[in-house]
Amino acid sequence: MKNVCKLFGIIAVIAVIGFSMTACKDEPDTPDTPTETVVTVDTLPAFPTDSTPAGTKDAAEAILADLMETSILSSIWDEIDEVVDANKPKNGNFSFTNKSLHDGHVKVNASLTFNETNTGGFETLAAIEKEKNELFDEWDELYESNPSDPKLQEINDEIAILQNEINAIQFAAGNKANFSYNQNYKGELIKAITVGSVTVAQGSIREMKYSGGSNTTVTEVGALEEFRANFNSSGKQQIIMGLTVTTSSGSVKIILDMNSEDSNTGNNVKLYGDDENDTYTETEIYSGSLKVYGSNNTLLIDHKITDETSYWEVYDIIGDF
Repeated sequence: MKNVCKLFGIIAVIAVIGFSMTACKDEPDTPDTPTETVVTVDTLPAFPTDSTPAGTKDAAEAILADLMETSILSSIWDEIDEVVDANKPKNGNFSFTNKSLHDGHVKVNASLTFNETNTGGFETLAAIEKEKNELFDEWDELYESNPSDPKLQEINDEIAILQNEINAIQFAAGNKANFSYNQNYKGELIKAITVGSVTVAQGSIREMKYSGGSNTTVTEVGALEEFRANFNSSGKQQIIMGLTVTTSSGSVKIILDMNSEDSNTGNNVKLYGDDENDTYTETEIYSGSLKVYGSNNTLLIDHKITDETSYWEVYDIIGDF
């Protein structure tokens, strides 16, 4: 999960122009607005009767050490991802609730919206990128069925032609590319999951929220690698978890609410070309907390997230997720 914590860096925003035409229909459906998740220690699954809740910080840390020895938290997220892949459309915005895999551990609510407006060269770019992506999909399907099919080279040639068309696009002053993005994936365990000696209780939750957007306006005309533009982007990620965890060392309740936000601004910069003199202004904000509770719902560990260092320290406390 560490590789998804920064959402909207410069490269991600530029790349999304090509992605957007496959992610959205011309007239996308609007998903339901997700409800806000509020997790409190009293609403988490109860401690199991056959396990001893941690009574001290040292005891809680021993349980967390057991947790870090497994990939159980990552496996919960992986299953959420599988449910989304099984239920989302190939293209376009979507929203669904209470979906799960056959004999799975997690029920999932998920939504995604992506909206964009392109003018001039950006509109042409998005249309050609859509064609390229369709060819890439065709190539992948063909390769899976027959890796030696001669048509694979024909598709590569078509992709190369489209890339040449992209390189020849002229961007005029005032051309714009704007997008906004919102994603919310939430999973709740419908039955306990166990890996090794570690069990996460039924009723535990894991949620990931993304939101962000970008605005680009061409300031100096040119082809793809030559035009200049004013550019700004912003993004936010929130990870929420509410877990009751049992190991051979005892049990704890965990509440995580971690947030990262970033923004980037560039004035009269080359978005697709290289100019070492171009400068971007970037800001990053980190916030939230990791709380671990033991016997009688007593708070034993209270890790506050105030900067990048304390943000990444969460992974040193409970492992990858």
